[in-house]
This record gives sequence, structure tokens and C-alpha cells, in this order.
Amino acid sequence: MASKTLKLGDIVFKNKTTAEKEIKNLLHSVKVKEDEYVELDKNMFCVLRDVLAMHPRIEEKIPNFPSELEKIVIGNTFGCNHFCYVLNGSPPEPFSYKKCFAAKSSYHKTCVIGALRALVIEQGKEYKKKYINGKDTAQCELSGLIFPSSDMVVDHYIPFVDIFKNFCKKYNINIQDIEIEYKDNCFNTINTIADERIRQLFYDYHKENAKFCVINKELNSLLSDMKKEGPVFEYAVKSFIKKHVFA
Repeated sequence: MASKTLKLGDIVFKNKTTAEKEIKNLLHSVKVKEDEYVELDKNMFCVLRDVLAMHPRIEEKIPNFPSELEKIVIGNTFGCNHFCYVLNGSPPEPFSYKKCFAAKSSYHKTCVIGALRALVIEQGKEYKKKYINGKDTAQCELSGLIFPSSDMVVDHYIPFVDIFKNFCKKYNINIQDIEIEYKDNCFNTINTIADERIRQLFYDYHKENAKFCVINKELNSLLSDMKKEGPVFEYAVKSFIKKHVFA
């Protein structure tokens, strides 16, 4: 089945993927000084207005959209360009074009998992602290090689997403029913789970079931959230060892 075209403003894009790519190119093609803003022209304003209209929480963010929308600008903070919408008489407010292109269900899932990761992050930090124990070097638990402690990170043996799925299954929780308290900030967003019971249940479940490992950050980047078993995992680790032993 052919991909559906997508009209944003007066421009018809081949499909949603093409539109997102073009919006990304636009964002990074504009030179903006830090803490300054460049206003989009009329044509691109209409395009980004329609992108913003797809945001999963547009009714909450801008109740009277689009009548209150004055303009859309590109700003720069911490060296990174970002889109902002400007309401009548209000300062620029950042928004993520990626969230606008994401389906509501996947957007919600991403927010829930992000909030739960933040909830238990100290558990991983505590494991790493005890494992390294103040030493300058540490052994990577997956490769067996020794690296400076500053090059080490902590990760899960079982991917975090799998831990979350097992948690939902055990307590018969539908992810779409988990309410989020959103804290919008493109640069440092840490949303929270609204239900204190779910927060405590997951914190305890993760503490009991998560198994951590301290590994070299380069290897961690290669593995991403891969389960720490199976032929693909073994090949990645062997290749990493070969690179560092015979370099």
C-alpha cells in the first residue's frame, strides 16, 4: 500500500516520513545566535502551524489553538536549535516537532517509560558506586577488560522496557491508563507518574527484579538496550574485545 501524502500549509509532502525529514532540515539550516530567535516566514509558519496541530497534547498546551498563535520562531539554547510557538503577549515556548509527528499512543508510552526511568535512576547509580568503590579503574562486567572508572556506566542485563512490560503484566496495568504529570521543557524534561501507588509499586518491583552491570560506555553505546544474551550480543562483545585487545 502506497504511503499517504501529507499536506502541511500549502506544501504536499510525499509521506509523513518525508515531511518530518524536511522539518528537521529546516530547523538545522537556520543560523541562530544563542538566546535569540528567528521568525519563520508566512509559508513556513503555516507548515509548522499544521505540525504543531498534530501535537498529542495540543488542546492542553494551547486551549484556543490556533487563534491565540501569534508566530512560530526558531531559537537556540545550549547550542541547539529548537522550534518555539509564541502566543499573544507571551514569551516563546519550545515544542518538539518529533512529538508532533509521533502517534499519541507511542508518545504516551515514551513519556511513561521516561518517567519510570527517572524514578529508579538512583538504584543504578548506587550499584555503580558500590561496584567501583572509589577506585580509579574498574573491570567491565561484560568484556572483562579494565578501563578508567570515568569510562564506565551502569546498564540493565534485562532491558528496561522488558522490566516495564513484565511489571504491567504482573499488576494487570494498561500503559494507556497510567496518568502522567507533564513538565514541559525541551531541554530538561522529567515527567512524573501521577499515581503514587504505581510509582511505589514500580520502584519496589524494579529494585527486586532489575539486575545491573557496570560496563564501558563505548560498549554500552554499541549494545543500546539489547538483552545481554544471544548470538547478536555475543558477537558485539567479542568484536569490542578484539578491537581493544589487538588495537
